[in-house]
Amino acid sequence: MYRSGFAIILILLFCSPGYGRDAGPLSDNVQYTFSRHGNIYSFVGEFPVKNNMNCLWDIISDFDHTKRIHKSADSVDLVRKGSRSYDVRYSYQRLFLKAKTTFRRTPNKKRRIVTSAMINHEQNSKLFPNLLASRGYYRIREDKTGCRFEYFREFEIEPKSLDSLYIYMAKKEAIKHLYDIKDYVEKTCP
Repeated sequence: MYRSGFAIILILLFCSPGYGRDAGPLSDNVQYTFSRHGNIYSFVGEFPVKNNMNCLWDIISDFDHTKRIHKSADSVDLVRKGSRSYDVRYSYQRLFLKAKTTFRRTPNKKRRIVTSAMINHEQNSKLFPNLLASRGYYRIREDKTGCRFEYFREFEIEPKSLDSLYIYMAKKEAIKHLYDIKDYVEKTCP
């Protein structure tokens, strides 16, 4: 009885929105990698952009765009706004896991990058590994072929029995987020 109930929960979790994409790119122009070094996991994804540079900058630096792009979060709230950075709290609920994570986002227009660093994390489940640290960035960079949008996320977790499930969820979430950004850029910037 216990095993079948757990199997049903896992099936529901893997079939829920945001977790159904394959590990490979859906199109030739989107590239990403997911890697592990001990308990530190990294995701790097990118795609070419031919859009208005000012519009792209607004998308990666403005809170209102951030809120619209993060479709998989149950809520995205502006916690603090300073002159050089702002803090955003993301809340998630996946079956029996509730989590709230706050990131400090720091835009640097000259370098066309917005860095983010986790400043707080709370979760209700002791079954899943606790998120110890997370950092990343959104960047617009130029190369020989034009401009590319790059998304990077790195996080460290404590070892737990459900590491594999947590990592599977995190990987699918990162891939979905990359495609959500791409879709949003294409719809928002001329």
